Amino acid sequence: MSDSSAPINPEAWLSYVMALQSLRSTNAGQHEFGARLMELVFRELPERYKHDSRSTAYFDGVLAEVAWAVRGFSVVRDIFQRNVQAQEQCREAELRHVESLRRLAPFSSDSVWGKVKGSLLGIGVAAPLIGLAVQFFGATTPVWLIGGAAVIATGLLAMEFFVAGYVHRRLKAIQAAAPEEVMTTWQIKAMAEYRLLAEVFLRKVDLVEARHYRNSSEPNLKDADVEEILTRAFILQSKR
Repeated sequence: MSDSSAPINPEAWLSYVMALQSLRSTNAGQHEFGARLMELVFRELPERYKHDSRSTAYFDGVLAEVAWAVRGFSVVRDIFQRNVQAQEQCREAELRHVESLRRLAPFSSDSVWGKVKGSLLGIGVAAPLIGLAVQFFGATTPVWLIGGAAVIATGLLAMEFFVAGYVHRRLKAIQAAAPEEVMTTWQIKAMAEYRLLAEVFLRKVDLVEARHYRNSSEPNLKDADVEEILTRAFILQSKR
């Protein structure tokens, strides 16, 4: 490290910020890693340079920005999770709606038709109706009655196949769309906000370094430098 350069460059600080997100992991190993990293960043690194007043002032400034960025990343993640939960609730509501359409299938055990049929048979209405038809028509049942029964049966079968097919297609479409909706939320909302936070963080750290090591208020990182750092930092997320 020279007198004109900071102990840690802005890109390394961004790496620390992103790695500190493991503190929120439900995985015990990841969480432990985050806790260890927190100890390194906020205690051990400043301790190494505590006898250098300029480095001490530099760490005070940078660590404030690290805390700001870690909190910002956490807020973005919370918003992302709420969006995903809202999508899941909408998906579950649509699934319940589609499942309720099964009741329209004539031969479904819990369908409206099935319950009506069961009620009629349960109270013994079918037998008197059949007896009445035999008594009225005798041995010769009219053709129109047979044809009407055939039409009704065909209609019920057609309705059964239509409802079953529609329910199957909708359930399949809903299930297939869920990962895509989550990924869209991630790419369009979360990733854009993460990158914006990271860019602002890099520029703020660069200015802290300029004040303490270059006696300047002018940034050292150019737009192209910032973009290259962001590309490297988010390469895994952008390929998901």
